[in-house]
Amino acid sequence: MGRLPKIGVDYFTHDVHAAIGPTLFTVQNSYGNDGYALWFKLLEFMGTQKELYADFSVKVNRLIDEIEDLFEQNEIDCSDDWKSYFRQAKENA
Repeated sequence: MGRLPKIGVDYFTHDVHAAIGPTLFTVQNSYGNDGYALWFKLLEFMGTQKELYADFSVKVNRLIDEIEDLFEQNEIDCSDDWKSYFRQAKENA
């Protein structure tokens, strides 16, 4: 009997020069360590998904709505850069 099909990956390489690559360099310059952490959290999440793919469109819109509600209620303090980022992400979704 063969092995069951694998879903996702057990690990992925973390290039020690990742932060100076064009993608992470831009993300980290724009969003600091939060952007850096989010990038690798997304990679970890994607590694658990079948075919290493995930459709975030519905969840992202719902999350952005919740975050905007918290902005309006002043329950979270966030820079204007992040607020405009979330609004643009919602418009482009």
